[in-house]
Amino acid sequence: GVSVLVPAALAIVIAVTAFLKWTVPGLRLRACGENPEAARAAGLMVWRIQFLAVCAGGALAGMGGAFLSIGELSQFVENMTQGRGYLAVAAVILGRWRPVGVLLAVLFFGCGEAVSEWLAVRWPALPNQLFLVIPYVACFAVLAFYTGRRRPPSALGRVESG
Repeated sequence: GVSVLVPAALAIVIAVTAFLKWTVPGLRLRACGENPEAARAAGLMVWRIQFLAVCAGGALAGMGGAFLSIGELSQFVENMTQGRGYLAVAAVILGRWRPVGVLLAVLFFGCGEAVSEWLAVRWPALPNQLFLVIPYVACFAVLAFYTGRRRPPSALGRVESG
């Protein structure tokens, strides 16, 4: 069956998309990411908005980690993410920093993982590591092809002091 968290994740994507596109706080958040100087000139507290956005992102990442350890594996296992954080960053880049785009990128990488598991079952004589690398090779190939066409938020990586 499908976990109850799958529709919850879809609802979160829809809610975040609506928040960013059609609410005043969402538009302020986008302004702080694209042009913090203009947002500051408009009277926004850029550092505060960015701090709250990082906290919200951390909370969502924490919920994802909790799902992985409690819902999927039913226990904590060292290195249980197997480098999936890199796939998450790649999904954000591939999805053009937009919630729906990131969802589509994550589905693509998830399909790569499903194919790798299917192949591992189909050919058990081959080393398991050969199949585990498939999602990461797909990630590398897609990013190598598409990264030059992606424009990140203009203020990405810049620190705001106040």
